[in-house]
Amino acid sequence: MPANALGVTERPVYSERTERTSAGAERDKAKYKQNNSPLKVLLTIEEFMMNYGFGRTTTYEFLNSGRLEAIKLGRSTRIKRESADALVASLPAYRVTRAA
Repeated sequence: MPANALGVTERPVYSERTERTSAGAERDKAKYKQNNSPLKVLLTIEEFMMNYGFGRTTTYEFLNSGRLEAIKLGRSTRIKRESADALVASLPAYRVTRAA
């Protein structure tokens, strides 16, 4: 796969919800999982949402508030993985409260 100007290799996003009927669907799915390297430095909005479990509105709220760093590549927005990891680490822990 060709790399872009920053040397980042573009990979197709595969959604588990995508229903495909072609004979190569399983092969494509296996290829995606094999090539989906955790070392990818920049994530698309969709990849961030899929990998970190946030919705589109929450993602853009994080971006607009400055809690999540991103760059623009032409019209495309890419989220820095280190910023995504820092955001998740900064979220408050779940605490169980018991009613008296």
